[in-house]
Amino acid sequence: MRWTSFSATKKIHVILIQDLEDARALKSKSMEWATLTRIAQNEEHRGLLETACERYGEILTAAKESDEASDGDRYTMLNNLALCHNRMGRYELAEPLFEEAVAGTTKDFGPEHPETLAVLNNQALLFSNMARYRQGRELYQRVYNVRRKTLPADDRERLRSEYNLGMMLLKQGHINAARRMVKRALEGRTRALGERHPETLFALNGLAIIEDSAGNYEVSQALLTQALSRRRAVLGPEHRDTLITT
Repeated sequence: MRWTSFSATKKIHVILIQDLEDARALKSKSMEWATLTRIAQNEEHRGLLETACERYGEILTAAKESDEASDGDRYTMLNNLALCHNRMGRYELAEPLFEEAVAGTTKDFGPEHPETLAVLNNQALLFSNMARYRQGRELYQRVYNVRRKTLPADDRERLRSEYNLGMMLLKQGHINAARRMVKRALEGRTRALGERHPETLFALNGLAIIEDSAGNYEVSQALLTQALSRRRAVLGPEHRDTLITT
C-alpha cells in the first residue's frame, strides 16, 4: 500500500474539476459542495494550503447563505476551515471556528456524538499547537473517555484517541503515562491494521520520541530505524512521513 503521489494528486485534480462541472450542470448544491471539498483536500495534499483555505471559506460562506445546507453540513465546513487555518499556524482564525462548531454539534447532536467528538479532538490539536497543554489534555481526555466507553478496544478512533492523549501527556512531562498510552495504541493498531499501516508506523515513531525523551536513546534509535525501514517500503523514500523520520 502506497500513499497518493504528488503527480497522482494532480491527475485527481483534473478529474475533480470535471466532477464539479457535472455537479453544477445538475444544479445540485450538495454535490457541488462535496466536490469542492474534495478539491480543497486535494490542494492540501499538494501543499497548496492558502488556496485550500480560501476554497473552504468560500464553501462555508455559500452554505451559510443557502437553505440546502443542513446544520451538519455547516459544522463539517467550519471544522474543515478551522483545520486548514490550524495547519497554516493561523490559530486566531481557527479558534472561533472550532468554538462555533463545538457549540453547534453539542447542541444539535449531543456531547458524546461522533461528530462532536471529532471537532473536540481537532480543537485539542489546536490547543496543543498553541502550547495550551492543559486545555488540550482536558479535551483529549474527554474524547478518549467517551470512545473508551462506547467503542471496541481496537477501533481506529479509540486507538487514535489513545495515541493523541499519550503524546499530550508527553508534552506535559508525564513520560511513563505517555508510554503506556502510546504502547497500547501501537499494539492495537498492529492487531487491527497490520505492522506496516501508516497509522501503526505513526504510533511506532511516537513511541520512539517518548523513549528519546526518557533518555533511552538506544531503544529510541532502534524504534526509529524500524519505522524508517517500514515507511520506505510502504510510502516510498520521498514521502513526507519518511523524510521526517529521523
